[in-house]
Amino acid sequence: MADAEEKTIITIDENARTLSCKDKILIGVESDYEAKRIYFVAPKFIWMDQRIDLSSPDVKIYVKYKNAYSEPYYVECTDKDKNIVGTDDSKISFSWLIGDTATLRKGNVTFSVWFRKGTLETNSEGVKELKNVTNEWHTTTITGEVLAGIDTSTATEEIIQDKTS
Repeated sequence: MADAEEKTIITIDENARTLSCKDKILIGVESDYEAKRIYFVAPKFIWMDQRIDLSSPDVKIYVKYKNAYSEPYYVECTDKDKNIVGTDDSKISFSWLIGDTATLRKGNVTFSVWFRKGTLETNSEGVKELKNVTNEWHTTTITGEVLAGIDTSTATEEIIQDKTS
């Protein structure tokens, strides 16, 4: 795994409800699929109607985003229990593994973080789901960039593999 200096780390300010990053945010290149992670650091406890422990299993964390086509998506961040960027005990960290819906087209991707607290219930397939949501907390948005590339999945011209290697 890369050193923390090489990671894109976004800090969440609980009071201002903002996301900030010291560097320009590169989401990836057109058609990338799970080629990059963006890391987030947040206070471990935030106030909704009460003091909420974001590391609790009954709190789910999502990244909501609009790709360069302005199509809205969200994805759950499932690694919040890991201390992935060396935070202290008063903070949690988690990441967004960027999928191909975010990198469909070059341009700006606007995103925010969404926290939901509820009750974990096991469905008929044995999967735990968040039900009876009691609290939701959102940040403002921040923007990252998808760079131009060649999308081979929707090419109208035939792309031929180079056989020289």
